[in-house]
Amino acid sequence: MRYAMVVLCLCLLPQWAMAESATASLDRSITSWGESVLLQIRVDGSADKDPDLSVLKNDFDILNQSQSSNYSLINGHMSRSKSWTINLMPKRKGNLVIPAISLGNVSTQPLHLQVLAEQSSQSGLAEPKDIYLEVSANSQDVYVQAEVLLTVKLFRAVNLVQAQLTEVDVPHAIIKKMGDDKNYETVRDQRRFIVTERRYAVFPEQSGVLHVPALQFTGQVVSQRSMFNQAGRTLRITSKPLDIMVEPTPKIWSQGQPWLPAKSVTIREIPTDAEAHLKVGEPFTRTIEIRAEGLTAEQLPPIFTHSSLAGFKLYPDKPELSTELGEHGLVGIRREKVAMIPTQAGDVSLPAIAIVWWNTATQTVHKSEVLQRMITVLPADNQPVATPSAVVPSLSQSTAKPAQSMPPIAAEQHDDGQVNLVLWQALTAFFVIAWIMTLLLWWKSTAKSKQIVFDDEQVESTVSLKVLRKQLELACKQNQAKQVEQLLPQWARVFFDDASIIYLGQLKGYTEDLDQALLDLEAFLYDPENTDAWHGDVMLRAISQLREPDKVSQQLGLKSLAE
Repeated sequence: MRYAMVVLCLCLLPQWAMAESATASLDRSITSWGESVLLQIRVDGSADKDPDLSVLKNDFDILNQSQSSNYSLINGHMSRSKSWTINLMPKRKGNLVIPAISLGNVSTQPLHLQVLAEQSSQSGLAEPKDIYLEVSANSQDVYVQAEVLLTVKLFRAVNLVQAQLTEVDVPHAIIKKMGDDKNYETVRDQRRFIVTERRYAVFPEQSGVLHVPALQFTGQVVSQRSMFNQAGRTLRITSKPLDIMVEPTPKIWSQGQPWLPAKSVTIREIPTDAEAHLKVGEPFTRTIEIRAEGLTAEQLPPIFTHSSLAGFKLYPDKPELSTELGEHGLVGIRREKVAMIPTQAGDVSLPAIAIVWWNTATQTVHKSEVLQRMITVLPADNQPVATPSAVVPSLSQSTAKPAQSMPPIAAEQHDDGQVNLVLWQALTAFFVIAWIMTLLLWWKSTAKSKQIVFDDEQVESTVSLKVLRKQLELACKQNQAKQVEQLLPQWARVFFDDASIIYLGQLKGYTEDLDQALLDLEAFLYDPENTDAWHGDVMLRAISQLREPDKVSQQLGLKSLAE
């Protein structure tokens, strides 16, 4: 049995390998502009190669293609056929020729196709105006860099599958798609259409004529009578091109100002609770926000243009940019934050921040601003506050009543009056001497007590300095920048015996190494552009080089041994 099958296959092999013919056919010979046609190529027998479709590219776009094979055995006769189906979109109107297509040893015959300018009812595909495309702009005359809104609407009264719409591509312009496509129904010419709407925001970058090229829609139309009848037929339609006039910057606009054409611009300061208890050396963040309707966030200018401000150290953060979809277009948002460290107590002025912009609705110059205001900076904790010294009133200003003279002692007039006078003077002298001795004893006791208290304070200060030094060394070794920022002024107050030290800037000027270490610490804490890691060993070496002052000698008024 096995040998019989082999002999049968050898007998049929010459018929199988021989290509008998190749034919080509179109699903219709007349079509309308924008409608595709189906070209079918069939080879009976064995094809040497696939069809060479390069000859079609001059007059047609090849949308897609598929192939299939068929085998049959009838009365001992084996037959084979292979078919290709190609979906073609004409590139021009008029009479077109599909030339002979080669498949190796065989070729198809030429075909003729007539492409009409308007849709024809002979195709049975769709009635006129069953599907069309519209492109419109909200204004035909705009300023350079101003927003113009483009709306693309696809109207269809037929079912579509595999629909594709080209994107808006305009040279010398920034294009932003506004949200997702919208689908809704509407009635035109007493017919109901399904509308697909797509919106774009376009910002022309140069004056002159802004040319919006025609958009193209491609989709497969499905017949209403059957889900399978005419399925896969491709339809292509195009919109009309659009021209928009772009005006240059108006002559009245100041050339020194950034050009901001918008529907509205607002600027505001976001309040913070930190200003209610603002103290010297304690940072707080000032936040300013600009919202511009009709601009993108990238078009908005910087807010904090000054690099220094009297009474503050400034450390600006990286700007936050976002563009949102508003009711009438795009809304650009720019938010800037700057860390501010007060360096002096009292009432300090925060300057006004103004934004000048061009109102595209009224064609006038407008200004939005955050007004200047004053803030109160309190002294830092443990900072000595100057108080008026006590004033001892002079004798002439004293409100105390003068001591009244002792009333005369009633005494009888007798001969020993002189003796009584001497006795009175002696008693008076005794009490005066006793009062002076009491004062001397009290002063001696007080001085001794003060010396004891002073010694106790010295011991407590030494213990506190050691504790702070250990904490500071540990924070430096662990590279804890925030903890070093808090511990360093505390340690310095005790080390230098200076209660006025409250923030890092007051430690500058002792040594060059300490100054550089402080600059590195501040840059790491407050500079948003600084990406270097902070290493505490540099700070630890700098503070280890400092010499502690002789506090005991200073308080007792003694000269140091070096003198």
